[in-house]
Amino acid sequence: MPSSDGLSMMVADVALIIVESVLYGIYLVLFLPSLNFLVRRYREKGTKASLLLLVVSLVLLVLLTVHWSLDVAHACRCLFKATADETAACFVNLTDGLYLASSWVYITVTVIGDSFMVYRLYVVWGRGYWIILFPALIVIGVTGDSITIVVDLGASHANTPIWESAGNTVTAMFVLLLVDNLYCTALIAYKLWRSNLNLTSVGIPAKTTMKVAHVVVQSAALYSTCLALTLGFYLATSNAQFVLIAINTQVVGIVFCLIMLPGALNSTGTPNVTAERGSASNSMPLRRMAIRITTETHQDAEMGSMDPKAPPLELDVKHDTEVQYTRTSVSSGN
Repeated sequence: MPSSDGLSMMVADVALIIVESVLYGIYLVLFLPSLNFLVRRYREKGTKASLLLLVVSLVLLVLLTVHWSLDVAHACRCLFKATADETAACFVNLTDGLYLASSWVYITVTVIGDSFMVYRLYVVWGRGYWIILFPALIVIGVTGDSITIVVDLGASHANTPIWESAGNTVTAMFVLLLVDNLYCTALIAYKLWRSNLNLTSVGIPAKTTMKVAHVVVQSAALYSTCLALTLGFYLATSNAQFVLIAINTQVVGIVFCLIMLPGALNSTGTPNVTAERGSASNSMPLRRMAIRITTETHQDAEMGSMDPKAPPLELDVKHDTEVQYTRTSVSSGN
C-alpha cells in the first residue's frame, strides 16, 4: 500500500505490535487497582452507577485483550508466509478477516470510550440531560461513521488504500471524536473548578477535587493528542496511522483506569481536612462550635462528580488546629 512517507505496511505492523504490546502492559498494571476499587465500591454501595462502571471496566479488558490478540495474530500470519511477495500482499490486504475483526473491536472500544466521557459529563453536571445532548449526537455520528468505514473496507479491493476506500468518512470520524473529547473535558473541568472555588471560599481545601480535575484534563490531553496525530497521518496518507489506531485503542482503557485511580487512592475512609498547625506555645484553645455550610455539590469518589442533591455539609470545629467535616447533623452549637 503506497504511503507518502515511504513507510511500508509490514514495518508499520511490526511497529504496531511492539507499541501496542507495551501500552497493553501499562493498561494491565493500571487495571488491577482500578478493578479492585470498583469491586469494593460496588460491594459497599450496590448502586447502578457502581455496577455500570464495573461492567464497563470488564468489557474494556476483554475488548482490549481481543484487539491486541488479533493484531498479533494478523502480523504473525503475514510474517510466516512462504514468500516475501505473499508476506507483502498479506500486510496490504485490508479486507483480511483478522484485520476487519480488529477494526470492529476498535470502533466498539471507541464508542464505549466516548459514551463513558458523555456519562461522566452527565454525572458531574448533576445528571442533567440538556448538557449531554450535543455530545450524545456526536457519539451517534461517530458510531455511524465507524460502521460505514469498516463496511467499505470489507467491500473494497484487497490492495485499495484506506484513504481511497473510506475517503472523507475517516476524516469526519476523527474530527467528531476530537470535538466530543474537547467539549466534554472542558465542561467537566469547568464544573470541578467551580466546585473547588465554592469549597475554598469557605475555607475547605479541595485537594481531591483538583486532583480529579488534573487527571481529567491530562487524560483528555493524551487522548486528544493521539486522535490529532491519527487524523494528521491519515490526511498525509501515511501508514503510520495504523500504529496510532492501535495506540488509540489501548489509550481508551488507560484513560478509563486513570479516571478511576483518584477514587481508589482516596477511598480509605472519611476525609479529614487539617489546617496548618501552629506552635504549641502560641495556640489558644477555642470553644467547640458547629458551623453549618450549605454547599451546592459534594465529591463522588467513583466519578469525580458533583451531586447537587447531596445533604448540607456540616463542619465540626474542635480546636484551632483541626477541622473535620462529615455529612451528619450537629445538634448543639456549644
